[in-house]
Amino acid sequence: DAVVSNVGLHTFMSGLVRRSVTYGSNLGEVIVELTPKQERTRGVDEIIAELRTKTTTISGIARLSFVTQDGGAPQVADVSVKVKGPRFENLTELTGVFKTALSQIDGVYDIRDDFSIGKSELHISLNQEKAYQYGLTTFQVAQTVRTAIDGAKATTYREADEAIDVIVKYEEDALTNLAELNNLLIATPTGAIVPLKDVADIVEEKGYADIHRFEGERAITVYASVNREKTTAFKVNQSLISAFADIESLYPGYYLDFRGVFDEITESFSELWKLFIVGLLLIYVVLGAQFRSFIQPIIIMFAVPFGMIGAMIGLLLSNATLSIVAMFGIVALAGIVVNDSIVLIDFMNKYREKGYNKWYAILKGSSLRLRPIVLTTVTTIFGLIPMAIGLGGKSPIWMPMAYTIIFGLAVATLMTLFVMPGLYAITTDVRRIFLKNPEARFRPVSDEELSRVAVPADD
Repeated sequence: DAVVSNVGLHTFMSGLVRRSVTYGSNLGEVIVELTPKQERTRGVDEIIAELRTKTTTISGIARLSFVTQDGGAPQVADVSVKVKGPRFENLTELTGVFKTALSQIDGVYDIRDDFSIGKSELHISLNQEKAYQYGLTTFQVAQTVRTAIDGAKATTYREADEAIDVIVKYEEDALTNLAELNNLLIATPTGAIVPLKDVADIVEEKGYADIHRFEGERAITVYASVNREKTTAFKVNQSLISAFADIESLYPGYYLDFRGVFDEITESFSELWKLFIVGLLLIYVVLGAQFRSFIQPIIIMFAVPFGMIGAMIGLLLSNATLSIVAMFGIVALAGIVVNDSIVLIDFMNKYREKGYNKWYAILKGSSLRLRPIVLTTVTTIFGLIPMAIGLGGKSPIWMPMAYTIIFGLAVATLMTLFVMPGLYAITTDVRRIFLKNPEARFRPVSDEELSRVAVPADD
């Protein structure tokens, strides 16, 4: 819909919020606003792939990155790994190895890092043994070099009420290259004059534009984007963890800290599992108060693992990933699948309270509740099918949750109908171990009555 070009700056965005702006004559950015998803036939990753191919013919570009921005909460990079350690020389080497490994993974693009080389610097290393022969110290040599380049205050000239400092230093064109600096004369305590190259070694090296630290350690952060049509950020991070599992043995003192989407997913999963367990405990407490039993809530909650099995089958068949939204579906499923078990066990208990034995209660309760349980499940599944198949527009975010609930509910319902009666009978038999003749208060039921219940009949 719109294209905006900015020359001389780079804007860092988080979601739709501008976080920072970097200015520089060597920077530029192009912001492209796409038409709504429903009005175009190609996805964002497909468009970026085509643009990346077409921009390879443009000369003069040192580094080109494509960053997607969506509305909503602030976003982080698909792959964000911090390489941490004491020395930048080894950090840059390890970062290069890591970026090479990333480039070999299909679906990963825009591999970059936040390490930038600054201007050239001259590093002067004093030869202590030679300096000692001339009676020179590190401070004396450093002071001479500083005075030659930056100057030193010799005196202050005063005129009327104005004070002017008099700075003594070399002329600007006297020290213009490395050879002239090597020949800089140093006065010794004995009055002798020696060139700087006789007592020190001078090396020209690239400096660091920025020194990034994370948790008190030097760090270089490697970023990358992932084409979601080929792979996922979670899979990429998992493969990297496996590939660099022995990094600390190869580079002692250096290690990788995985952040970005992977870190958020891991943290969210951890918190979600804790909340899931709390939810199960609350369900157990409510069922225990309702049925006045410690055992029957456990029987009812057997539907939860059945539902989780079905959810995993649904994700597998739909080729979807276990995302945070899919986990929301599993948490919701825990509260849905127990409903059929509650209805079934409750009807069995009612017939037991009327004085019937366990087999009559199981057969009667199962036959009467079969149709309501199946109809409830079918209507719920049909309500979620449009979301699962993408009627009105496919959503890769919500589709996994729909498949999770659909398959989880279907499997849990089947297992409820076939397994719950058996568990109910087993728990009834277990009571005999602790109670003396617990069936004595229930009236006997003839085989003829059982056969009439087994064959669907009106109550």
